[in-house]
Amino acid sequence: MEKKKWGKYRLFDTCLIATALDSELIGPTFPPIPSITFPVGPTGGTGPTGVTGPT
Repeated sequence: MEKKKWGKYRLFDTCLIATALDSELIGPTFPPIPSITFPVGPTGGTGPTGVTGPT
């Protein structure tokens, strides 16, 4: 009978099976990055801006 190459590394085999079932176990986990939001409307007084010309 042929001997398994990784036979003496049972924990190694178990970890490979676990990571195959749950991909979040691979690598470091970081908190989600919040999305960038831009103001949409009046944000307050900015002071006098001067004449902009005819519209």
